[in-house]
Amino acid sequence: MSTIENFTFRMSDHRRRRRHVLAVILLGVFLAASSQATIHEIVADPLDSEANCTAIVTTITGITGASQNDAHQIRLGPGNYKCTNQTIVMKEWVDIVGSGIETTLVQGTGAADTDAGGMNVLIRTADNAELRQMMVEMNNVTADSIGIFIYEAATRVDNVDVMLDNGSASCFAVLTHALSGVSGTNTPWRPVLRNGFFESRKCSDTYGVQIQGKTLPQIRRSYLMATAADGLSGHNVALRFYETDVQNGSDNIKIRDVEMGAYGTNGDSAECYAIEFSNIEKLFKTSFFAVKASADKCSQGNVALDNVGNSTKADRHVVFFDSHLKGTKGDLSTNDVGIEADGTKVFVKMYGGTIISQGPSIRATDSASVEVGSTHLKGTGVEGGSLVKCAGVYDENFDFFASSCP
Repeated sequence: MSTIENFTFRMSDHRRRRRHVLAVILLGVFLAASSQATIHEIVADPLDSEANCTAIVTTITGITGASQNDAHQIRLGPGNYKCTNQTIVMKEWVDIVGSGIETTLVQGTGAADTDAGGMNVLIRTADNAELRQMMVEMNNVTADSIGIFIYEAATRVDNVDVMLDNGSASCFAVLTHALSGVSGTNTPWRPVLRNGFFESRKCSDTYGVQIQGKTLPQIRRSYLMATAADGLSGHNVALRFYETDVQNGSDNIKIRDVEMGAYGTNGDSAECYAIEFSNIEKLFKTSFFAVKASADKCSQGNVALDNVGNSTKADRHVVFFDSHLKGTKGDLSTNDVGIEADGTKVFVKMYGGTIISQGPSIRATDSASVEVGSTHLKGTGVEGGSLVKCAGVYDENFDFFASSCP
């Protein structure tokens, strides 16, 4: 009897454990279902693209109290959403998702934004929000314009193509900016750009992505492009760090599997930079992994990396791993450079890859430090003397590069 009773007790205890586990699973399913975003679907009117954009703005306005536990998602059906003199201003915890890059087009002039210095903005993102699966386009730009403006926000932009084309003003496909860090601290904002094509072309000045202020974006698997306008003398940069102010000790800015190109056109008198650092306040370290950076065919100069320092500012470290840099085909070969480093607080390192230029492969001045290892150089040589150190570096004939690169 005691054996049977003991057996019965164990079976009952086992059933109780099973019921407990089942209850936990069902509770998890219920909580997951209850935490799903509220969906707002917009069906585009094929005859009224302006109304389609207004529908997005109206839907965003109508969402109040969105939070981590009450997230929302606006789904855009296939079609054209034309925003004339208005900006799509996203809200925190409200995602906007298109039906695909080939089928959902958001375009227009946008509207002036004071936080963007009065430039026109087509889409302004928000913190804790995502923008996905669409094409963003601004054509015939007559005022300085930004396709996607990420201001003091850790937005995720995924599978979005941005094109600014044919303008008489400055064009920025994406501009990330912050005057202050997260919650008023020095912690930088960390937006994410992934799987996108960010291009400005044929404007007076063209910029693919500009990183400004207290932002520390991560860029993955994307293409950044800036193309000069015919006959103009503009500034063309695929990836620009401008007035970046990230304190020492912050995590790296990491650029991975990205192709950056700045290109000239017929009859231009422009300058092209694949990567440019300009007026930097503070920027501790920027790491590039498996990237391609090309500046090509701008008549006044083509520089793959232009890293100009300022002795009164903090150290700036730029590191490349398994990457390819190219600066070629300008009218003045001396202005076509692979790596241009200038400044007492500038440090550039490259581990593996190629540097191809019509002029110097590397030019280091004003006490900048450049170290290159296991890299193939093709150009007129290395300028900088003791400022440049090489290990296992070869020229275009795969001969050891010892004479000008100690």
